[in-house]
Amino acid sequence: MRILILAPSEICYHPRLLKAADFFIKKGDKVVVFNSITGLASKEVYDKTTGIRNWVLYENDISKRTFGSKIRWLFSSVVFKLNYLFLKFTGKWLFFQYGLSRSFILFPSDLKKQAFDYIYINLVDTLPLASSLQKKTGAAIIYDCQEYFKGQSKGFNDIQYKWVVEAENKYASLCRVVLGTTAVMVKKLEEDFGSAPSYFRVRNLPLKSDIAFRENSDSTLKLIWHGLNIVPENVRGVHILLQAVSVCKTPVHLYLQGHINGINKAKLDELMAKLNIAHLVTVIDAADPDCIVESLIKYDVGLAGELAAEENQMLTSSNKLFEYIYAGLAVIMPDLPGLAETVNDYSVGELYEQGDFQQLADKIDSINNNRVTLNGFKNASRKAAKEELFWENDFGKVWQHLNKQVR
Repeated sequence: MRILILAPSEICYHPRLLKAADFFIKKGDKVVVFNSITGLASKEVYDKTTGIRNWVLYENDISKRTFGSKIRWLFSSVVFKLNYLFLKFTGKWLFFQYGLSRSFILFPSDLKKQAFDYIYINLVDTLPLASSLQKKTGAAIIYDCQEYFKGQSKGFNDIQYKWVVEAENKYASLCRVVLGTTAVMVKKLEEDFGSAPSYFRVRNLPLKSDIAFRENSDSTLKLIWHGLNIVPENVRGVHILLQAVSVCKTPVHLYLQGHINGINKAKLDELMAKLNIAHLVTVIDAADPDCIVESLIKYDVGLAGELAAEENQMLTSSNKLFEYIYAGLAVIMPDLPGLAETVNDYSVGELYEQGDFQQLADKIDSINNNRVTLNGFKNASRKAAKEELFWENDFGKVWQHLNKQVR
């Protein structure tokens, strides 16, 4: 099969695209990756990620590091701005396909002429472009809904929400395959898009590998939260975790793993000082995209603090849940449908009412006081990771379906 993967920025920071591309290559398929924007993240990480892989890579360097890239960035920004101004004065989009993102305004003309069996996208932003390429090339679309985009956009602004609704109403039913990250999300997508696409649940799972799990007998329970960026107070709920640590009655230490800028570091320091927990929290650098699981194995409990500000966060499931499980950790998650289905199905940890830091603290203390329970959760994680919760298991079913369609 010939697969075109459209990445809205560096593919190393789009883990589902990265894993899909690697999977196709391992199966002997031809993979072309187009990075619409490079230069927004670490060049060292990006070069390392792409340099060791056998994809055909196209990229737009609009990093603003060179004169040419500055011109390309300026051009994309001007077109994007004109598009919004036209909407404001006429009530219609000048270029509907660029209504949500400037990422694909500069698209390589030779890619439009190549033959592909499938076009793989992971954002609703890319759906109109993929549909246009489908008409030109005959390639079928794989629409990986890594978020429930209607629910996500409803929390931002009315223009964005209307664009998402219109894009999915126009194009989603034309897709060959639609992927969702949880069972509850897939059910919702089927209600939205109808029966034309084939639907699969592909969870945000790590690639299968042999992990050397770590046994920990320390009296201090090691808690970990990880993400790409650390923002002290937003819907990711880091502030909930900090509040919980401040009222824990047993010895604990919280590690926050991710990038943090100066403004957010100042806010974090202020919050920790207010809660008197600076000695109980350590900030560590973000993990290498290819070594996230390995970076987690030395901890005991993986935490999430998600606040369901919109429907997306109710239905989807964060990458970190599965990365914790694959690292052999116990987990404590907010009791949201998308997260709860995994915690309940595999008995890997505890659930708490979202936003309730006291209940979270009680769950942490309970596990800390009962190491038999802690080890039971850890063993359940290891069993689930070994037998079922790895990318190849979920995505393999999709690949078999795609392969049959082509043949």
